[in-house]
Amino acid sequence: MTTETVRIGIAGINGRVGRLLREEVVAGGGSLAGGTARDAQ
Repeated sequence: MTTETVRIGIAGINGRVGRLLREEVVAGGGSLAGGTARDAQ
């Protein structure tokens, strides 16, 4: 079986979906890289 890198792009990593994605990636043993963040004002 071959393995492939999965790349998923979402906007707003600090939003609800972004937090869920981050939790799932970490739980699956992966790493989350890149993205942008806005300063809370």
